[in-house]
Amino acid sequence: MNTKAIKKLIKGSGLKKKAIAQRACIDPRTLSKILAGCSTTIETMESLAKVLGVPIETFFLPPSRGDPASSATPDWQSSILNRIDGILDSIKNLSQELNLLKDAILNLPQPN
Repeated sequence: MNTKAIKKLIKGSGLKKKAIAQRACIDPRTLSKILAGCSTTIETMESLAKVLGVPIETFFLPPSRGDPASSATPDWQSSILNRIDGILDSIKNLSQELNLLKDAILNLPQPN
């Protein structure tokens, strides 16, 4: 596994490691272990690849000449799209919370 490529992708995403772990539905400690070179499941790696907007094979490419992670650098569009996905997830969660609040208000007893 090319941990340098993964680290560079994370840095290039503009997201914090905790946010990436949450979006990939993995524990932040698991992400730290991956970055330290520990093995993990293919499902975890697939989730991480999806969040970072790259094919999973990117994590297993050998370092290229010069820049050890140049073959795994995401383009600016992937970074923006990842941020948009995060915003949309936040909006979805907020919408759900507002609907719960609305339901709670509608179920309050009516004053006499």
